[in-house]
Amino acid sequence: MVYQIVDTSCPQVPFEKVGCFNDFHITSARPLPDYLFNDRDDSIDNYSGRRVDWVNWDVYVPQFACRCAAAAKAKNHTFFGMQFYGECWSGGDSNVLYDRDGVSKRLCVDKCYQPCTEQSNFCSGKNFANYVYRIKDGSCEINFTPVGCYKEDGSDLAMQEIFHNEVSPELPNFDGNVLPDSSDDYIAAFPDFLCKCARKAAENEWGYFGVRELGLCVRSNPTITNYNKYGSSDQCFEGNDGKMCASGSMLCGGNQTAANYVYKITLPGVVVPSSDMAQEDQDEFFNPRFF
Repeated sequence: MVYQIVDTSCPQVPFEKVGCFNDFHITSARPLPDYLFNDRDDSIDNYSGRRVDWVNWDVYVPQFACRCAAAAKAKNHTFFGMQFYGECWSGGDSNVLYDRDGVSKRLCVDKCYQPCTEQSNFCSGKNFANYVYRIKDGSCEINFTPVGCYKEDGSDLAMQEIFHNEVSPELPNFDGNVLPDSSDDYIAAFPDFLCKCARKAAENEWGYFGVRELGLCVRSNPTITNYNKYGSSDQCFEGNDGKMCASGSMLCGGNQTAANYVYKITLPGVVVPSSDMAQEDQDEFFNPRFF
């Protein structure tokens, strides 16, 4: 029984996972409105000439995602999605709406037809869902700004919830990637990591998030702005070579459990509350109607 090693990377168009999102198929309101091509239906004029490879699905999905990425890039789009096992959808970036129908918890599958997880390298949406990817170009669709470096106490964490993890599979919410060790590679990979954190924070309507241990995204729960519980710190660094953070740095993370470097989600027309705002006012501010 002979096997062939297949390269499932896409070096010509690097991209990253975003997540699984509903598509309610509402006319003129599709989350990704541009139907670039399909491998399912030869009666449609965007049929690619290739059929979904159900037998070799584990090889087909990465190759399809790479083809879809190339088609989206040709349109100067940053986001694209795989829907109904063999449809490539995309859309312009002036108004990013891939999540307009909400996150889907069950309508995406991985290369083994199993429910898609954080650790799945490639996934596809079933019908009525897109598994969305983002072409890496150094930008981020979420607006956020640095707040500063704050002390942390490992025995009583101010920002205790790990919601995104690129450090260790032994910690919660590991996404299958580990940030590189070399300083230059780490700095190159950090903006995409930070954008993932900001995206998850924005999706969940969290005003602040922190970076700790040079690869954990954390938040305060239940007190939204509890990040400054122990005061400011000087234990935050750019990269992993011990270089102290410059003021306003967007490459900064806290060292081990001693500190968090905090960022603030900024939304047009909305002022995120300060940490000294009364808790009842914070709760009122973060009511979903504000978003």
